[in-house]
Amino acid sequence: MVGHQKILTWDKLRKRNFQGPSICHNCFLHEETQQHLLNSCPLAIQIWDKISFRCQRRCIVNNDIIDTIRQWPKNPYSCMILNHLWNIIPGITLWNIWKERNRRIFKNQSSTTEVIWNRLKSNLRETMLLQPWAKEDFPTADNEKNILDNWELQIHQDSTTTQRTNRNIKDNSRWTPPPNNSYKLNFDGASKGNPGQAGFGGIIRDSKGKLKQLYYGSLGWDTNNSAELEGLWQGLSIAKEFNLQPLLVEGDSQIIINMANRIQNGSQTRKVAHSWRLEARLNSIERELLQNRALSFLHTKREGNKTADLLANLGVDCSLNLLSGKLDIIPNSQKAQECKRLIHSDAGFPDAGGGLSQQDEAQVSPRARDRLENQAPSRT
Repeated sequence: MVGHQKILTWDKLRKRNFQGPSICHNCFLHEETQQHLLNSCPLAIQIWDKISFRCQRRCIVNNDIIDTIRQWPKNPYSCMILNHLWNIIPGITLWNIWKERNRRIFKNQSSTTEVIWNRLKSNLRETMLLQPWAKEDFPTADNEKNILDNWELQIHQDSTTTQRTNRNIKDNSRWTPPPNNSYKLNFDGASKGNPGQAGFGGIIRDSKGKLKQLYYGSLGWDTNNSAELEGLWQGLSIAKEFNLQPLLVEGDSQIIINMANRIQNGSQTRKVAHSWRLEARLNSIERELLQNRALSFLHTKREGNKTADLLANLGVDCSLNLLSGKLDIIPNSQKAQECKRLIHSDAGFPDAGGGLSQQDEAQVSPRARDRLENQAPSRT
């Protein structure tokens, strides 16, 4: 959004006929523009200077925040940890400056530069700890060791990760089958505009890649997060009705997968519910996750979620709340063939006829369809 000059600073709001003070609330010295807020404001300058000092590299390019984002060098260090840290710094830094601005405007609360800096470092550390680091990922050159020490991120070698090889890293860029005698649910949501016309979809397959159930539906005008959450809930409901257990759940939304894992770990989700206005649906998911211990959640890349993505986009153009069953619920023959091709490709079948029998393609559960159509919340 910064690169496209889309964040709603006061100079942008005035163009939309919004009335209000145009002063920057992070310094009260200058009119608020994107360039000033994120680059020239004294608060932003202090933050970027701290980053430059610790990274031993100049951050701001041509004193312009857009040039800085567009020309941010990729992987300038020799060690993997510092490269990952460097690559995530721009987004987390801009987000913290923006959050401080909103906190001062909407909550009348201000933080010192040191508090903002500590929040930024905490966000960086949490992001860095999302993946295990092997011994070979740590810096070997003295100057890079000093840089990592300057950040005080307390990153340690994972005792279970002794060497980073292809076998240690899960390839989540393509679909992989679940373990024997289990099932996998892939879900997705889509919103054309976010918010915009929204839909959801998903598919359940067994350990041989054989289709068990697929579904998709429309949400009307809604957000992408709402569509993702609805896609998850409908998939869990279908899996429960057909007793497709144990169930491995995959989605390409890190937010939804992290939320599900937090629920299973007993963490509170009220903040998430209020921000999405989906407390009722979230409560239903929370009850299901706490009652059903045969569920596990993994994040996958979009490339590993292609079939669910196709179904979610079908939901955007669908006029019904929900359809569930097998391939014949897809009225568009071209889309049905594309879905069938993706299923076969994921399962590793050499030809278009493997894996799905004619009986499987024709079987639809009217009971499940009727129940879920009545269950899905109507939106306009």
